[in-house]
Amino acid sequence: MTGVNKKRILIFSTAYLPYIGGAEFALKELTDRLSDGFEFDLITAKMDKKLLDFEKVGNINVYRIGNGGCLDKIRLVLSGYSLAKKLHEEHEYGLVFSLLASYGGMLALRFKKKYSYVPFVVNLQEGRNFSKAGKIKMFIFKKIIKEADFVIAISNFLKGVALENGADERKIKIIPNGVDVEKFSRECPYREISELKDKLEIKPGDRIIISISRLTHKNALDTLIKSMPFLADNYKLVLVGDGEDKSDLAVLVMKLNLSDRVIFTGSIDHDELPKYLKISHVFARPSRSEGMGISFLEAMAAEIPVVATPVGGIIDFITDSETGVFCGVDDEESVAEKIKLLTENKELRDKIVRNAFSMVKERYDWDNIAKKYSEILTSFINE
Repeated sequence: MTGVNKKRILIFSTAYLPYIGGAEFALKELTDRLSDGFEFDLITAKMDKKLLDFEKVGNINVYRIGNGGCLDKIRLVLSGYSLAKKLHEEHEYGLVFSLLASYGGMLALRFKKKYSYVPFVVNLQEGRNFSKAGKIKMFIFKKIIKEADFVIAISNFLKGVALENGADERKIKIIPNGVDVEKFSRECPYREISELKDKLEIKPGDRIIISISRLTHKNALDTLIKSMPFLADNYKLVLVGDGEDKSDLAVLVMKLNLSDRVIFTGSIDHDELPKYLKISHVFARPSRSEGMGISFLEAMAAEIPVVATPVGGIIDFITDSETGVFCGVDDEESVAEKIKLLTENKELRDKIVRNAFSMVKERYDWDNIAKKYSEILTSFINE
């Protein structure tokens, strides 16, 4: 093709800001850092009537499909195709990029079938338990993986899943998500820390456990809540985030008489997260499945020790008793035991904090990761 805009990329994503999980946040971090060399358009599902059909978010032109209802993910696949064709006629994209092999990936497949000459890259960030995925979902996942010209996986676990589902070993690369080390490691003003403690009613002597995540089944926050009765009353749990399990988790807190020890903050601005980590003693998320887990890296950058489970992509960056500690899956007593270990064993805690911070700084800096993405995207656009 002649006249192709070699620096313009069309992204397909089931969801995007303000709906934010690890994958959506990673995309924002990457595209912000690639602003000098690339332009990005993104087609996503609307899912909220309050959202605009079009707006500029960071370095991305965001187009939303649907009427703000629960069927917008389906509308994305059906109606998004017409918009994708229209945009391609205007811009002649050099590459299409699917964030996750989900509804957005299905739309990317439709686009690829029509415009086979446009390179198609899929970015695997899935955190779900693939063994429990239905046949239809796995059929679609496999189709997307096999049709993609290249697969970028954020962990060895997801690379393995891709290979099991037909990906070509020669056309897949692991590039993990990263963390803004400078942002999370800097000291927060004393006044802000003090105000936050007052807001959350944290008293002197309280031990703060924090978990930053979507309130979903895979993140096992029910197990984390159930671990609290095994800890002394001065241990408080701060749950940062929102999600479909929030009401069920709130009921569980009431049932266990933990209302004065478990705090739901709801979603907070990402720029506020360092403050919340700085008031905490331990980060814990006993995940049932995990593609990778940016929140673990952010805690490490803030020099907070982490408790995790040895599942999915977590094992890429946590070595037990070296860069974190492992607890059992669906084992609340094990979770409590490891939290106590990190709060009571100063020598182990200090070693883990030191090792984890050094690892994150060396291997997971967003600027270096963005360079790796830039090399891959440029290589396909310039073919």
